[in-house]
Amino acid sequence: MSSRQPNLKAFTLIELLLMMVIIAIVAAIAAPTLGNFGRGRRLENATNQLLAFAKYAQNQAIMDGVPYRLNFDLTTRSYWLTVEMPPPLSDGTPQAPDGNFYALSNQFAQQITLADNINLTTNLVMQPDGMYVQFEPNGRTDPATIELTDTVSNNSTYIGSLSATERFHIFNDDEQQAVQQ
Repeated sequence: MSSRQPNLKAFTLIELLLMMVIIAIVAAIAAPTLGNFGRGRRLENATNQLLAFAKYAQNQAIMDGVPYRLNFDLTTRSYWLTVEMPPPLSDGTPQAPDGNFYALSNQFAQQITLADNINLTTNLVMQPDGMYVQFEPNGRTDPATIELTDTVSNNSTYIGSLSATERFHIFNDDEQQAVQQ
């Protein structure tokens, strides 16, 4: 019997180390670029998320037949939704609206706080029960302008509605200029 060694092919230690050095160099070059990409998208992401909340509230107010509010706290740079409908009783029986606004119980129930480099300003006036945009069951909306500003790049985006019958949207250049004047 002859003892034959199988002909195994493998990488040498030097080849593995060389590949790891190449991967580390590529990662070191790419990491700053990818980091800037994420930071550059924060304003767009914040705008899209706020707009999604507003559109959801506007649509749900029409579908449910009760007012919804998009609430703001400028000191914490946060927003959340409430609805003028009490939660159902423990047996699931719905309650009639009582004039008070309640937190939602779905994925839009969370309070959103903007990233540190995103500032929130608005033309809304503080009411006795807070600062908010109200969406009515008939489709009408409190006219509002909301500005989100990236403090790093100094870019701004405006969303809102300029009239009570308009849907919430991202303002085009003409609308932004009209609001800024």
